[in-house]
Amino acid sequence: MKTRAMTLACRLAFSGIAASLAACGSSISDTAHLQISGVAGQGNAVVGVPVTVTDRNGAVTQSAVTDSNGQFSVAVSGHAPFVLTVPVTDADGTPAVLSSIIDPTTGGGTQTLNVNLNPLTSLITQRALGAALTAAPTASQISSANVSTASISQAVAAVDTVLQPLFTAMNVPSALVADPIGSATYQANSSNALDSVFDNTRFTVHNATVNVGNNNGAPTQNSASFQSLQLPLTGAMPAPLSSGPVAAALAQSQSATTTPIQHLVVIVGENQTFDGLFGAYAPPSGQTVKNLLSEGIINADGSPGPNFALAAQNQAAAPSAYTLNPTRTGAYSTLPSPENTGMLTLNNLPAYISSVAQGKTPGAAPTSYLYGAADGDFPVSLKNGPFQITSSAASASLVNYSQPVVALVGTAATNAGFATLNTLYSSLGLVATTGDPVHRFFQMWQQTGGDNAKLDLFTWVASTAGQGGDTVENVPGGPQVSPTNPGQGGELMGFMNMSAGDAPYLKSLAQQYALSDNYHQAVMGGTGMNFFSIATGDLPWFNSNGAIATPPANQIENPEPLAGTTNFYTQDGYQGGSWVNCSDSTQPGVGAILGFLSSKHVASNCDAGKYYLVNNYNPGYDLSGNTQPIGANNYNYPPQSVPTIAEALAAKGLSWGWYTTARDTTDVQAQADSLATSLTGSTALAPSLAGLLQQAEYNNIGDPLVGSQKVMTSSLKGNLQDLTAFVTAAKSGNLPAVSFVVPPNTFSGHPGFSSPAAYEQWLSQVVAAVSASKQWSNTAILVTTDEGGGHFDTGPIQSLDFFGDGPRIPMLVISPYARKASVDHTYNDHASILKFIERNWRLAALSSRSRDRLPNPSMQAVSYVPANGTPAIGDLMTMFAF
Repeated sequence: MKTRAMTLACRLAFSGIAASLAACGSSISDTAHLQISGVAGQGNAVVGVPVTVTDRNGAVTQSAVTDSNGQFSVAVSGHAPFVLTVPVTDADGTPAVLSSIIDPTTGGGTQTLNVNLNPLTSLITQRALGAALTAAPTASQISSANVSTASISQAVAAVDTVLQPLFTAMNVPSALVADPIGSATYQANSSNALDSVFDNTRFTVHNATVNVGNNNGAPTQNSASFQSLQLPLTGAMPAPLSSGPVAAALAQSQSATTTPIQHLVVIVGENQTFDGLFGAYAPPSGQTVKNLLSEGIINADGSPGPNFALAAQNQAAAPSAYTLNPTRTGAYSTLPSPENTGMLTLNNLPAYISSVAQGKTPGAAPTSYLYGAADGDFPVSLKNGPFQITSSAASASLVNYSQPVVALVGTAATNAGFATLNTLYSSLGLVATTGDPVHRFFQMWQQTGGDNAKLDLFTWVASTAGQGGDTVENVPGGPQVSPTNPGQGGELMGFMNMSAGDAPYLKSLAQQYALSDNYHQAVMGGTGMNFFSIATGDLPWFNSNGAIATPPANQIENPEPLAGTTNFYTQDGYQGGSWVNCSDSTQPGVGAILGFLSSKHVASNCDAGKYYLVNNYNPGYDLSGNTQPIGANNYNYPPQSVPTIAEALAAKGLSWGWYTTARDTTDVQAQADSLATSLTGSTALAPSLAGLLQQAEYNNIGDPLVGSQKVMTSSLKGNLQDLTAFVTAAKSGNLPAVSFVVPPNTFSGHPGFSSPAAYEQWLSQVVAAVSASKQWSNTAILVTTDEGGGHFDTGPIQSLDFFGDGPRIPMLVISPYARKASVDHTYNDHASILKFIERNWRLAALSSRSRDRLPNPSMQAVSYVPANGTPAIGDLMTMFAF
């Protein structure tokens, strides 16, 4: 009876009913001792994640994390068969695993085996198990499959028979196809014939689907040039791939790009976080999004939601030194009043124009900025948390999404010049303007704590540190940034409400195309460095004729709290502290960040002795190519030798252009004519106004290639053009391979002197011009912002190095090939744009230190931060359906 009972228990164990009886009938003689090594890849190496080995009884062994080539090694003792898994992000952005299955002989000494994991081995493994895997398999899944060497061979043959036409066309060696699991020749790079297939053909392993050929923007419709084939886990396999789709795949592999995208347009607005714009976005059916609404922080009408307390803002005790974790002293009873700092006023412009028309010297500048007073468009007391900026009974706000604000133009009843001012502000995009939150490097590190885990110090840091005492406001003799008047309040907690009708154009794009809710600004802080990172994946550093040098003392950052203040930095501001030597932990503020990174085992990426620019200074050249002065009272950065995407594209003979609006007066001439006519009744003063508008609308710190020595001292400088040139190229069907497009300042979306409504107005015109182009069928538009502008956001932040990442910002992919009506959760930042360009056009990373060198992320279903044990960012490919 004892033997009979043991036998019954073993049968139950192998049927999965009593899996806990792991040793049933097993003995030392059927234990396999293995030394396994191999490569994990999916068109590129899977880096920084462990490989899990599961035996038939569910016993698990993990390797150390995969290296930069996807290689791993692990010693295992257990009961065959074994399934190896490694977490990845699938082709459609779904968290998934690559897998392989082996059934080695048991007993005897240690066997040395090579086992690879890639999309092909995963299809084979799932066929052998008769189950799709989204994680390591259970003992039941393995034991119930009755896996043997013969059944694995049958799975290999079944999958290979279907895919053989593709492998033959792509010249994948027959030995590699016959044994993809055990092959010692497989490598995870484009020089490997099999891995190259994964670059040009979409293998989606979690649902065992292979997309072959060009779907022409219709990924669910098979055609003469496209076939989407789902391989069954059991039963009869389909016929081999059709010749037409295989021929299309071969043609794609031999073309200039790895995807059908031949033209990429990157549009970069300004200073909006994801929650600031998409915080109340309700995604299409079947999609999820992480935002204020989904987290229950707000309701759809903009009112506080059931989890409003998650975003409550705390105050903190005055720290003795710069810290990322000040001691909290309690929550604000009400949110500090939003302030008007940075709001552009045009009230002097009519008088200025009148003086010019009469040949008189104007008595005052045509524009100015408000500073440091409560914004009268909002109630005195707001609840402590996010609030809806636009008119809403729930929020009691007074700002209309698409109208000039009362604080600037008054009302028709009280202001005789209302009609003129209202027209004037509207024509320049100055609608729904609010105060401009602080968005500087050390402030943002302190607001987020580096990882944005607590969400509670955005307001306290802004209202105590401000923009830094070295920042000079534009009104001589007017209020300046000081410890007693930092000029910041609760404005950074405001959001636009898409559920109530705000941002309708951006909402419509998200519903039609692909939206990311996990795309981040690359650098903590502001515009200049984030634009620079878009072009380089890196930062500028202080140099003298290319040699490491030390900046003027007054320009070195010192965020240590000034004695006698709560948290006002000692030396910081746009006309002062902006450089940092982050290789030296004794430098002000540096130790706190390095300590935080050390706790997460993340390297700083700070070269010894270099001072990096972490806040806004002007580029090292003017538009004509003349070098700009460098000195204590000059807020320019020296010419840079940091490699740029422009040089990389040019070196491969690929066309490109950087189109910054108002680079010259051509872009603003129509605006000048309209403005002159509205103010004077004729266009006579338009030439004078064009000069003023060009200065006002040109975003010089959003023109980073003007800082590049190699661009500005060569013929590449001719690729720096204006918006008119871009629109002409789009309409004539002559778009370059890669275009970067920057809006005019007042239509950029930047708080203070623009708004989301203005950005939408401009953006819709540019998107219309591109989508009407005869090149549209093979074009993709990326729409993002440079950085979050200091606004509140709930997204977790991954630590990549000393400089960031920073908070989430919007990213939309608009293209016939976009994954329609989807929300992608893959972790991305600005270097992901570079990675897309490099993967699509087969370029190498720009340098050994640029962010585009980082591996792709292995996402987890429960986390917005990758599982990789090393910094990782995506390449945007998961936002497309090729």
